[in-house]
Amino acid sequence: FMGIKTMTGKVFLMNILVGVITVILLMFALLISGAGFLFTPFAINNTRVLIVAIVLIILITILLSLLFAYVNFFMADERYRDLPFFDTFMLILRTGLKLFKESFMAGVRVYKISLLTGAIALVTGILSLKSPAGLIFTFIFGGIAAIAFFLLTPRFHASLADVYEENNERIYSHTVEEDL
Repeated sequence: FMGIKTMTGKVFLMNILVGVITVILLMFALLISGAGFLFTPFAINNTRVLIVAIVLIILITILLSLLFAYVNFFMADERYRDLPFFDTFMLILRTGLKLFKESFMAGVRVYKISLLTGAIALVTGILSLKSPAGLIFTFIFGGIAAIAFFLLTPRFHASLADVYEENNERIYSHTVEEDL
């Protein structure tokens, strides 16, 4: 309960803003892929459209989750509490861009099993469109990927906290220099 005082309206609004940006970009990706009407009577019955939509959703989700990985770290850090809302948002965005490589490599290190089994599930899923026998392998490898992803997520967040802690003094000193 010590951290309950960090839960302010600004924290909720920032997380809502990040969520809204994510939803808008995912909807835009669906429209670009041609799958925008996938679940309506106007559905496009083309497997390529479905594959493009899935790949775009995965790429946008990964990009945005790495870009906004440090939202709650900044929101909990008392040094940034007095920054205006959009200044905080821009600081989070700049930091996400600067630490993108470190965050990406931390994710690759942690999610090795999920990435490998997910890729196998994707390939067997695509192959099962032509012969349904591969569908069993798709579900097996997809299940393994999902379970591994679920179990490894706390470890990924811990590695993001390490990246933030290693770089927070540099970020703070750069922020202070900009204000002067």
